[in-house]
Amino acid sequence: MGIIRRVTAVPNNTAQKRKKHWSTAALALVTTGALVFSGCAGPNHNGAGNDLPLAQGPRSAVLPNNDPDVIIDKPVQNLPVTVEGADGEEVTVKDTSRIIGIDRPGTITRIVYALGLGDNLVGRDKTADFPAAQNIPLVTTKAHVLNAEKIIAARPSVVIVDYSVGPGAVIHQLRDIGIPVVYIDAERSISLIPTLINQVGKALGVKQEQIDKVVKSTQEEVEQATKRAQAMSDNRRIAVLVIRGSNVAFIGGPGSGADELVTALGGVDVSKEVGLTQDFTPMTPEAMVKAAPDTVIVMADGMKSAGGVDGIVSAPGMAQTPAGKNRSVVDVLDSALFSFGPGVGALIDALADALYGKPQEK
Repeated sequence: MGIIRRVTAVPNNTAQKRKKHWSTAALALVTTGALVFSGCAGPNHNGAGNDLPLAQGPRSAVLPNNDPDVIIDKPVQNLPVTVEGADGEEVTVKDTSRIIGIDRPGTITRIVYALGLGDNLVGRDKTADFPAAQNIPLVTTKAHVLNAEKIIAARPSVVIVDYSVGPGAVIHQLRDIGIPVVYIDAERSISLIPTLINQVGKALGVKQEQIDKVVKSTQEEVEQATKRAQAMSDNRRIAVLVIRGSNVAFIGGPGSGADELVTALGGVDVSKEVGLTQDFTPMTPEAMVKAAPDTVIVMADGMKSAGGVDGIVSAPGMAQTPAGKNRSVVDVLDSALFSFGPGVGALIDALADALYGKPQEK
């Protein structure tokens, strides 16, 4: 059975400041065998808005270009700079000529590109799989596990991470040999994008005016895409799922960013209706039936690991939902779904086209 694993990078004296991350809740709930939504009253629902046609068949959300936009052509930096990281540690960054940015959703790398410093990246993880980054060496194992030897060999002048990656021993090792390591917040959502851009930009000493330009550009992009998506919307009930193999499925709730994404798409957020309080919560068959989504959004590789569309719609509980009965599954590139940084407007556009556009050939 597939399982979402997490390694924690938390400095010993600042563990209490640690941010929640979706894999934390996922792993904890899986290992304890928690039953979700027990006692929750699910809706009696037979279609989007009951009087609107349900989506028929699977669709793919296609991003025309997965490369992040370079918003700042010539970044102006004031170095050295001292910043307080999300772990409470003050870190002084003197040089940004060799940057490594690693987080599970790939947000940091995208922000570095948007700030015009993509050419300074000397290491990446699996999530940074867009064309512009393909020649940057991988410095992780098992997708997001920090590899001390590879990172040190890359000779970084600064490393930016969040609590979604680790182990902590690697962070301590890097700091012990004098490599500045800056933590940013681990939570991801549309509303937190400005915070994340500011944290990365300030850690790299970028002029505030230019950081603000990236924030404004990204917000305008999100606003335009949201307006378009909501104009196309059929008020569909949507669930965003993380699938790992045939036996592990989680639904995105508050703190995962999935809830805000569904709202931007003009959909009805199933996680809110059933009262979810966790960022990612395991789905039981009973919970899926009660949630009754009209459409589910999944990661493409996750869908493949579950046996494709057939594997998802035939899963216990899913077959009894409108989404299962109508095979209404929308898949999207894994590294795009939860990135929540520059480029999220393109994600909203692609998902809106898949959700509400013309039927696709499959």
